[in-house]
Amino acid sequence: MEVDALPGPPLLTPIAYRLVRLIEKAGFRLVEARISCADPGVLALLTTYGRRTGKPHTVALPYVEVAGRLFVVSAYGWLTDWLKNAVARRGVRVRLGCRVLRGTARLVRDTRVREAVRELFRLKYRGRGLVLAALLSELYRAKPVVEIRPSISRASPPPSWQDARSSPTRPA
Repeated sequence: MEVDALPGPPLLTPIAYRLVRLIEKAGFRLVEARISCADPGVLALLTTYGRRTGKPHTVALPYVEVAGRLFVVSAYGWLTDWLKNAVARRGVRVRLGCRVLRGTARLVRDTRVREAVRELFRLKYRGRGLVLAALLSELYRAKPVVEIRPSISRASPPPSWQDARSSPTRPA
């Protein structure tokens, strides 16, 4: 990996990428099992649908929530399949603890909004440790930001987060 090709300080960025990659590989299934109803915590489980196959693919991502909308950032830019899938097939599903959302993903193009989301990430994760906050803030600089809006059905009430425990589609 060539250091000069990456944005940001030359030493922090390659290390940040390696740390995030190790964390992701260390146990997505463990993360999925530990997301509780009481504390959705740090990660959202984002399910996108394959742009070619249509099969569901789930990833755990840090997120921020603003006015009923979720924002996630692709730490690896356009190298990630979840981002390509979300842009191509726009329909997604998000799980935060017991809350489940079906929504529409769209790429945020406004640089002011992207910077505001980056600042929200820094503020949210600052309480989880300065290293994590700094790592996410640096890693997300100039990366694609995706906004997820709740889906609206003409027959359904206004969009809201659903409690998965009371969802009729959840198997017993």
